[in-house]
Amino acid sequence: MVNGSSLFFKTMIVWTDIYICHLTGGREIESITAGEVSQFLESQTASKGKSTRRLIYAQVKAFFNFLINECLMDIKNPCAHPLIARQYKNPKPAAREILDKELVDQLIYSTTSDRDRLILEL
Repeated sequence: MVNGSSLFFKTMIVWTDIYICHLTGGREIESITAGEVSQFLESQTASKGKSTRRLIYAQVKAFFNFLINECLMDIKNPCAHPLIARQYKNPKPAAREILDKELVDQLIYSTTSDRDRLILEL
């Protein structure tokens, strides 16, 4: 069984390989621009839903935060650019429909069981 710390570092090595190959093409990580990150994210999330796009953005942002904090790299997170952050912001939840009082009363009084009626009245 692999312990959590070992699994974490193996995962980070895989992510590092993926991002360095796609983003840098062998260049230094410090030379990655926000535009390149934006192009990378668009290519990876073109056919994905909004929540999946946000998740991938959050993973890339966490990857750069990891490099900055743990590897002590003196760079600014390219994912923190306002245009990229706005493009991958959390989707707004759908507004819930509020039922009319008459409809609710009709549902309550159309139940056949006293138990169900009491539960609905709460």
